Amino acid sequence: MKSFIEKHTKNIIGVLSGWDRIVFRGTLRLVANLAGMNSYLSYLGILMKDFKQYAQEKTAALIQASVAKAEQGGRPNLYLHSSRTNKEQVALDLAARDGVREGLICILRTVEPCRTYQLHKNRETKTLDLELFQGKCMHLYHYWYDAYFGFMGARLQTWFPFAIQMWMNGREWLARRMDQEHLAYQRCDNCFPRISDFARGQELMDQLHQTDWCQQFDRIARFLNPAHDTMFAGFPLYYYWTSHETEWATDIETVA
Repeated sequence: MKSFIEKHTKNIIGVLSGWDRIVFRGTLRLVANLAGMNSYLSYLGILMKDFKQYAQEKTAALIQASVAKAEQGGRPNLYLHSSRTNKEQVALDLAARDGVREGLICILRTVEPCRTYQLHKNRETKTLDLELFQGKCMHLYHYWYDAYFGFMGARLQTWFPFAIQMWMNGREWLARRMDQEHLAYQRCDNCFPRISDFARGQELMDQLHQTDWCQQFDRIARFLNPAHDTMFAGFPLYYYWTSHETEWATDIETVA
């Protein structure tokens, strides 16, 4: 990209580089592996014969607390019969229909594959043991306009180990900052073909690097599941955040 810009510099009006779409994962690391899950249950005194009921109670608490936000705010809480439905488009259509520009847009529920736990009888030891397996469970898709990031989405697994996947958009973040400064720009989908002051736009874009990501994501995790602290009051668990997919993009405005 640098060589391209140098080659065509006489025809370039402005350049903007920064984060585009980014996907993050939140993991409760202790209960995301078999040894850790066994240790967790042992510490709490949960017998294997009681694990199914215990897990179902946690799932019920999560779903009830999470979808209550939609009910309290009068926002849709919809079940999707097909996991292939374009969920983001559903959310954007609802936001446009209802004029939502801040807060929760909707919660979409659907059954999708997941990695979770089940009990099996160990014939050799004649005990009930936990095992990880690839199953299916209910997932909650939240879409909202975040006060810091702007339009966002997140996928919350409602069975142990309650994995989170969330996505944000650096260009969305920048658009909100430019709006606050009344900096004129043209936006085409996820691209800025024109900014009245590219230098200032780049300065604002660079401020995203100063984000305390973990602090922001911990805040969002509590928004997705308000019951988290209550669910794990006996043994506090915290999400470990990693970037799953990252995109870096450069927008260039050229002379006509």
